[in-house]
Amino acid sequence: MPYYIYKRSDNGQRVQLFMSIAELTERQNDRCEIVLNDGVIATRDWRGEKSDFQNVGGATWPMYSDALGVAPSQIEEATKEARALGVPTEFMADGRAVLTGPQHRKALAEATGHYDLNGGYSDPQRRNRNAEERDHERRERLSREFDHI
Repeated sequence: MPYYIYKRSDNGQRVQLFMSIAELTERQNDRCEIVLNDGVIATRDWRGEKSDFQNVGGATWPMYSDALGVAPSQIEEATKEARALGVPTEFMADGRAVLTGPQHRKALAEATGHYDLNGGYSDPQRRNRNAEERDHERRERLSREFDHI
């Protein structure tokens, strides 16, 4: 099934939809408009489908990750920890991690002990380290960082 790109009529934001051709012909009218799930009308963006809209296996960048995110009260600490791990990362106000691309996603996930269970070679991989080793390394990195402040 292909991806289709539409521009929302309320804010102009691009929306990427994954649907069959049968679903497309059922949902889209003669003016290439579609009603989105939230009730907003969107117009097909032909230029966006053929040009600069970045589609990487369904992912668009930046990606906002709940799985690599933190509680809003932990954003400052997580920002410092990510920097100490060598993977500077910004966090949204709600705590979601802002991943700038596939390499950033992989580096942050692996540095924090996360991995993609169904991922391929270029996705975050499982590390053969136990939790005690990771905690020990994390404490050492944080203490080194705070010693320099």
